[in-house]
Amino acid sequence: MTKNQLLCPQCGSSDLYYESGLVLGYIYHCKDCDYVGSFVIEVDDDDVESVRKDIRASADVSTQDSAVKNTHKSAEKNAHKSE
Repeated sequence: MTKNQLLCPQCGSSDLYYESGLVLGYIYHCKDCDYVGSFVIEVDDDDVESVRKDIRASADVSTQDSAVKNTHKSAEKNAHKSE
């Protein structure tokens, strides 16, 4: 029988702790990236590394996308200032 692990949806860490509950349901807090939320990923021990790799790859892509968007916004602001 395989065990399941809970992973942070933002960074893929399994270093989560249960923060609160009751009416709100389960709320988890990631010690690595400070994510707080009820959505976590439950994975079999056998699949942890591949899922963690996918989460980190998608986080890298979204970080790059944010950097590109910020660069475009800065360029637009500078273009408007020079007019």
